Amino acid sequence: MPWYAFIHPLWQLIGLIFGIKNLSIGFTKTESWTFPLRQHRRLGLLFYTIILSGGLIGWQANLVMRNQGINFHLSGHRGLAVTIVILASLTIISGFIRQAHSKYLQWFQFLHPWLGVIAVSMIFAQLFIVVFKLIGW
Repeated sequence: MPWYAFIHPLWQLIGLIFGIKNLSIGFTKTESWTFPLRQHRRLGLLFYTIILSGGLIGWQANLVMRNQGINFHLSGHRGLAVTIVILASLTIISGFIRQAHSKYLQWFQFLHPWLGVIAVSMIFAQLFIVVFKLIGW
């Protein structure tokens, strides 16, 4: 396996750590008067940027390996990646809805934490796909 094939999983693990940290802030400080909204939004944008750029890195690494004749196919990995980017996008959008519009989009704001949980859990699913492929299962 070439050296650049390991950049994508390491980058996505960094994104996973930021996603878990952001979810922990969101769920533990929800009822607090001192909710760190700026930190939560900043970590959310950082998580989204890392996930999006990690998907592009993985796509490019796959193209380069395929051009070199290395066929490393992971069933469902690309579909999960697209789903994660879509869910993370919806999480970011629902997190930036202003309170003035909350009357009309309250249902979308309610989905905000759960979209993040599903996106992070799908990253774990991708991780298990890779681990099972590496151990030959």
